Amino acid sequence: EPWLKKVPALFGENIFLALGKLPRGSQHLIGIPKTQQTSSLETLDLLIRHGDGVLTFTKGEAERGRKLLEELGVRGEPFVCLANRDSEYLDKLYPARNMHYHDFRNSRINDCISCVNSLLDLDYHVLRMGSVVKEPLRIKRHRFVDYSKSTYRNDFADVFLMAHCRFAVFPESGICNIPEIFGRPIVYFNYACFFYPSWWC
Repeated sequence: EPWLKKVPALFGENIFLALGKLPRGSQHLIGIPKTQQTSSLETLDLLIRHGDGVLTFTKGEAERGRKLLEELGVRGEPFVCLANRDSEYLDKLYPARNMHYHDFRNSRINDCISCVNSLLDLDYHVLRMGSVVKEPLRIKRHRFVDYSKSTYRNDFADVFLMAHCRFAVFPESGICNIPEIFGRPIVYFNYACFFYPSWWC
């Protein structure tokens, strides 16, 4: 139905208007012409093109993130975020529903071993991302961290790491939105072409 295509833009427009009514809310608004607010993907694209400062970290958050990187063994060196999509997340989120019609989008994390080894050989740190994952990545090498299985994993750390990685290696999945928002390059794999990849990836 044509009206369905308007729902994301209308929803976003209402949030935009409500934020402008809050005290100091207007300082968080970005001037995007109404004629350009046509879809969620196009709005995200415009936000990224707006340049630096769309989303930022406070000094306290930046310091917290720096300490996190040090605890993960990353001390100023470049690092890459890696993730795959498997069935575990949806199975736990919707245990009573059959979500296996998404299975064609899934992959096995251990199919990424050669990619990770190549990145490690190039002196990148590699952080395996994810909050609910099916299997560990069977790599035991210096500069590799299975962050998804670590005690350091939390929502703040997820966002901070993906906002500061040199680039990400991700499938087409919800997790890829975080580096996209911060304009980080993404190398996509196992990409089901429902949409074209974003121009900055």
